[in-house]
Amino acid sequence: MYKQNFSTLRSGLELGLLSVYYNINDDGHEAVKEWFYSLDSPDSNTPRADKIWKILLSNSNIKEYNNKFNLKSDYLSLGYLHNYVHTKGHKYSNSLDGQKGNSQVFIASALQEWLTTYEKIAVIVVTLHLLKYPLGLFKFDYYRKFGIDMPNFAQVSFNVSLISSLLEADKLEVIQNIADKDTQTKDLLSQLNAIPAKTDNEIEEEVIEFEKDFIKRYVGGFKKWEEEQLKFMHDLIAATEDRDNTNFKNSTLNRIELIRKWAVENNIS
Repeated sequence: MYKQNFSTLRSGLELGLLSVYYNINDDGHEAVKEWFYSLDSPDSNTPRADKIWKILLSNSNIKEYNNKFNLKSDYLSLGYLHNYVHTKGHKYSNSLDGQKGNSQVFIASALQEWLTTYEKIAVIVVTLHLLKYPLGLFKFDYYRKFGIDMPNFAQVSFNVSLISSLLEADKLEVIQNIADKDTQTKDLLSQLNAIPAKTDNEIEEEVIEFEKDFIKRYVGGFKKWEEEQLKFMHDLIAATEDRDNTNFKNSTLNRIELIRKWAVENNIS
């Protein structure tokens, strides 16, 4: 399965680039349609690498970063991956030019090579996305602004530290500088900051309404929901004994009692 695993890396790299390529003008939901639905047209074909990079480098952020660190060169250094897709001889087959028998065996060096390549691809893809969407480098309390109905891109904010850890310090610094002066990002942050913050009570009301709607459609009904809520509460408290979980415990129990009363009034068992 070595060959298949390296072929998958090639697909991941290609899809990572296409994600930015099709969204370069922020109209990816339209631009990607012919390709996504595999239509019989020129625009439905996966573009060649030279075309992809021509479009990517039309973005000023990506171009500025590439001029400093030659990101395209990092991509080109992984060009050998297509040999696994097309099975270029013994070296790029399941043997990886090291297996002599007819049965598959574990090759530690192959696993290490795969992991190293995976990391290189992750860095390239993450870098391109941060340059296209610099908002991903900014931690922001979306929960306080939107409650539980947060926009999809808010999830990135929870992983800023993890994303940043993938990048070398000098490269991260350049991306951060680009992000700090990106007009679109500054405008968006300004709009987000202008949104009034929700109170704890407002957010709790949203949670309660969400849970009520869930229970209505849940096969297990209120009783099963209550069991799961209590289990989650106890598991979390046990896993974080070093913290003061009093507020969390009280709010969970109060929520359960409020919803229990609602369930009884609406004959939901």
